[in-house]
Amino acid sequence: MLQQLVQESDICSFIRMKSLVNKIVFTGLFLILIGCSNEQSGFVITGEFRFADLQENYVEIPPIHYKYADKKQFPIKTQKNGSFRILIPMEREGLIYVRAGSNSLPILARPGESIHLKGDMRDFPASVTAEGYQDKLVMRYLEFHKEDAQLREGLANNRIDFVSGNTRTYISIQKLRKELAKQYFGDTNLESIMYGINGEFLISKLESLRFRKNEKDCDLETERSEILDLAYNLHFFSQESLKAQRAGIRDFAIAFYRTFGVKTRLEEELQMSLTPHDIRYIAYAEIDSIQQIMMDHINDINALAHARMYLVAEYIGEAPFYFAEQKYLEYLDEFAGFNEYISFLDDHYKRAKRVTSGQPIIDFAFHDANGNSHNISDFAGNVTLLKFRASWCANCKYQDAYLVDIYDRFEDKGLEIVAVSIEEDHQAWLHDLQEYPKPWVNLYTGGAFTNESFLAYRGGAVPHYVLISADGTILRNNDFRPSFNLESILTDYFAGNDISSDYSVTMTYP
Repeated sequence: MLQQLVQESDICSFIRMKSLVNKIVFTGLFLILIGCSNEQSGFVITGEFRFADLQENYVEIPPIHYKYADKKQFPIKTQKNGSFRILIPMEREGLIYVRAGSNSLPILARPGESIHLKGDMRDFPASVTAEGYQDKLVMRYLEFHKEDAQLREGLANNRIDFVSGNTRTYISIQKLRKELAKQYFGDTNLESIMYGINGEFLISKLESLRFRKNEKDCDLETERSEILDLAYNLHFFSQESLKAQRAGIRDFAIAFYRTFGVKTRLEEELQMSLTPHDIRYIAYAEIDSIQQIMMDHINDINALAHARMYLVAEYIGEAPFYFAEQKYLEYLDEFAGFNEYISFLDDHYKRAKRVTSGQPIIDFAFHDANGNSHNISDFAGNVTLLKFRASWCANCKYQDAYLVDIYDRFEDKGLEIVAVSIEEDHQAWLHDLQEYPKPWVNLYTGGAFTNESFLAYRGGAVPHYVLISADGTILRNNDFRPSFNLESILTDYFAGNDISSDYSVTMTYP
């Protein structure tokens, strides 16, 4: 009997052991399959980079909007010998960029594929070699990059002449770049690089009209029309081309409206000098009407949805909020099926609305030169002007000249100014404080244009100003400038008048 029980026990143990083994095998196979699945859903980059610690290195998937969308960046973390391996999650083939400081290398990537890169980061991307998926395209780009470097140097050397009205050489060099890009990338999977350079060429053509406007032989209306026709023939208004631009249709749109003399007429009407921000803020309705002339050249609904998305995003980021809201709602009606664009604009709109007049502040902490922490809420009890800036920003210094007088006038009435630097170089900020001391509170946060606090307050460029009441309520958000209307706003506010309404000027154009 005992022997029988032992045998039965052994059998049970065997069964349990076999079941356990099966579970382990199944689990192992499952994990292997999951691993394979993850590899198949991404693009793998391996390699060896020498001197990789000289700057920040990362891989970037281009975001839906260059400024207001969340960045998709993946740090390249090298081992002591410079080797690295990184998996980039992707669902479909597309261009990604390996970035090292201000330099970049475009790579055509596809889920399930891989590439191996080697290079010296002191000479990136020129030193790079590639082996793997579409490696010949990488080497083709590097050949182009070497030839294009000479042309880009020529552009830099001729820029002063260009803005002075001597535009012929500059435009000729841009044309050579356009032809070189077509030679290297036309009818290849890197065609988007050609489209991007086409866009730079067209923008230069538009800018040249502004710089040549006083020439006798410059027929603005005719030449503007010819540039639009040229853009159409170069397929600039296609969705593929618009996606290939640095900032969608934005840069072309700005260069286009500037050919209509908006700045000159506004300054004559108001009898004062205006910054680019002043002009964009005051005349957004007129600028939108002008840009519609350009938009009428877009025939494809997909391209139109992309172009309009970019312009609406700019309105939400910089225009009077009532106008931005109107354009946002129009977009929802006109492009109801473009869920990716709508999702982005909806998030952007909600963030912007959170910091409009009447909303409570979003509190953040910053540090002074001694490392002490200060919150925005620490300045409650005073009317606070929160100013985001950077030492390299010329317009920030220009506005500061007016702000010193304003601070002197209103400090006794309860005005406090809190200047927050977003520049990445902490030492540059400290040096700027010593060289250009200011009488107000100076704090540091870093992060440049990706800084969380800067973005939370609808920041897109510096300087960016937010006027806050003594009880922590936002009074105005970046719809004023010390050189333009801040003094009158503060005068009205301390006199007890309402200052929450937006200011705009109606203009006409030819």
